[in-house]
Amino acid sequence: MNQAQKVRQLHKLNMAKVSMLTGISQDELSTMRFDAAYTYLEQVMEVDAYGMEHLPKTPQFWAWWCTEWNRIDQIFMYKIRKDLHIGICVIEDPRNGQLWAMYSKADLAKYYRIYHAISHDNIHINSSVMHASAHTMIKELAKSRSLTFKSF
Repeated sequence: MNQAQKVRQLHKLNMAKVSMLTGISQDELSTMRFDAAYTYLEQVMEVDAYGMEHLPKTPQFWAWWCTEWNRIDQIFMYKIRKDLHIGICVIEDPRNGQLWAMYSKADLAKYYRIYHAISHDNIHINSSVMHASAHTMIKELAKSRSLTFKSF
């Protein structure tokens, strides 16, 4: 198994764990991840219309986004502290460090959505992903205009 396959396997495993903890289906989690990517580009990165059309089509962006999503999921799961004797979960609020008591999967699902929304404001796409994505977008533009050009 190569590194990319191991990473994809880890992402699937973490998605299954989040689904079990929150009661959110894996299909809904995938949709959330997809929708959040577009929201991130539009609201956090303030990408222009051309970028919004083309950047999400690049494999470099999706590889980076899925890795970031998984990283946030791992932090989310790490911060959950379960007390099995009284049936409650305690989660640390990422904004101020206060502890929140969670009594049900619905509580965890609600907090999971909030946690991702807050966390996305604090991640920044790295320059290598932007360069690789820009290169892919320029190649596609050149191809659509029947131009030939070589790598940067």
